[in-house]
Amino acid sequence: MPFANLPALPGRAIFPGVTGRYAHEARLTVGEIELAAGATVALHQHPHDQLSYVIGGAVEFAIGPDKKILNAGECALIPGGAAHGCRAITACRLLDVFTPVREDYRA
Repeated sequence: MPFANLPALPGRAIFPGVTGRYAHEARLTVGEIELAAGATVALHQHPHDQLSYVIGGAVEFAIGPDKKILNAGECALIPGGAAHGCRAITACRLLDVFTPVREDYRA
């Protein structure tokens, strides 16, 4: 399907207080993520390259030893295999893009 309305897709709980809605192409996954204030995505890693773009709110990202608070308009570029996680400073929305496709996020 060449078009997707991310907010209209069914939500998927990823971590407590974190919900994602995902669309997939052959080599790409895109998702709109909602984080409640204070929600934490535990430090983890996966083989996918990831871009996390902050649509609204503030979130503290950790990528390896580096930490930074990101606000709307900023993004984190996470290479595959890198340990990373985040904590929502405020309620926030992110756009996540993964390559290759996240088969584990397909409905």
